[in-house]
Amino acid sequence: MSCHQDAVCPILSNGVKTAPVPPRREAEHAGGAHRAVVALAAAVILVAGAAAFFVFPSLRIHLATAGSTSNPARPDKSIAVLPFENLSDDPDDAFFADGVQDDVLTKLAKISDLKVISHTSVMHYRGKQDLRKVGKALGVSYVLEGTVRRSGGKVRLNAKLVNTRTNTHLWAQEYDRHLNEVFAIETDVAQSAANRLGANVSAHEQIAIQERPTKDLVAYDLYVRATPLIEESLYYGLSSETNLFKAVELLNQALTRDPVFLLAYCQLARAHDGIYWTRLDHTPGRLELAKSAINSASRLSPDSGEVHLASALHFYYGYLDYDRARDELDIALRTMPNNARIFELNGYIDRRQGHWDDAEHKLERAMELDPRNDDVLFGAGFTYLCSRDYKRAREISDRGLTLPTKSNYARLLPAWIDFHERADCQPWHDVLEKILAENPASARDLTRGRFFVSLYERDPVAAERALATLDYPVMNARGIGDVKFSPAYAHGLVARIKGDAAGA
Repeated sequence: MSCHQDAVCPILSNGVKTAPVPPRREAEHAGGAHRAVVALAAAVILVAGAAAFFVFPSLRIHLATAGSTSNPARPDKSIAVLPFENLSDDPDDAFFADGVQDDVLTKLAKISDLKVISHTSVMHYRGKQDLRKVGKALGVSYVLEGTVRRSGGKVRLNAKLVNTRTNTHLWAQEYDRHLNEVFAIETDVAQSAANRLGANVSAHEQIAIQERPTKDLVAYDLYVRATPLIEESLYYGLSSETNLFKAVELLNQALTRDPVFLLAYCQLARAHDGIYWTRLDHTPGRLELAKSAINSASRLSPDSGEVHLASALHFYYGYLDYDRARDELDIALRTMPNNARIFELNGYIDRRQGHWDDAEHKLERAMELDPRNDDVLFGAGFTYLCSRDYKRAREISDRGLTLPTKSNYARLLPAWIDFHERADCQPWHDVLEKILAENPASARDLTRGRFFVSLYERDPVAAERALATLDYPVMNARGIGDVKFSPAYAHGLVARIKGDAAGA
């Protein structure tokens, strides 16, 4: 569930206070027509939010200062852990290979002397790749790639560290061991890569790298199957309802087998908070389930960064308590210096509290650590749109359009920029027509945008046509935080542009 879904451009209000845009961002109005359009939509807060993670969804600094959006600087101690290839006879073992890769990535990401690219961005590079291009796209000097074969009670892993500038191998190792040694293999791979990169690893970080997530491999398998279900529910569709509840089921099974599985408790809290936030079960009882999972994790390791991140997400999505969420994020960052979601969520908190410069700075850092994350790019681009830095917003939206997979919201972002900068709705209609031609079912998910644009254009027929596809109990109920519109309110706005005061 993405934080940027509640992004609100402070362009109009009707009793709803929005954070003021810094004076340096104020642009000249696009003319009387634009003012009339905005006045007409008073009381409507434009939300183009991309429905995405929850963790939760998961983020990015030097891109702005480097002066390049397509070729980020590549520090010498920078690395991307690419998806490990599954060589097992059972294709279902791909979950296991992905879990091993993610564990190695997570261990390296705990080292503050390294820059480590986040999971979402590296997963775009599954299979054979031109590593020079990968390094350039991700802004890293090295990539770690590997293969995994699980057969019976054995695991074979091949890992190699490659310099992306020269395409030369810096280190390679083959491991052929018993399956119950897989976590020791992960630790050795992470330590070897860090040593080859010359990273300074503190004593605390060394301990963190050596930690085993669980002693129960069946519980681990359940965990690695649940995690992507939560990630996928960043994009709200019918599948997300199944995904989140299925993830809860799998994680509860994992915890039945291993009641001290800390990471499973953290993911369980995330799933429950996601169910609450998306209003699949918006009840105090659901929040209590999330809180119970966090408390169980905290009893196991009160100083764990993962626990504090789970707490931050709980305060943000469960209670909209941004100050407590920020406090938890600050603690989590101490042991998770490369976690893009920490910077992303902090940026959204800054945005909600009116600290626009701070929000932009943190979202730039989030993009540096997760440069190929459609959700993060949209959140940052939408933030710059709201602060009227249209040039930077376009640079980021253009990057999002280069991704092999992109949300409808990311595809529409350049059109929203055109609308705000030039009061021009035509680009929005052009993109929308393409989206609906490719997937007519998208009409439901794009109801909000279609409705608001119809209002801006004073087209009550189109507005009513958009509302006909609304099947949620309240407008924007899924993922828009504390700002909701009932269908009755929306119909009242339509009546008003018809001149029907009584109906409004």
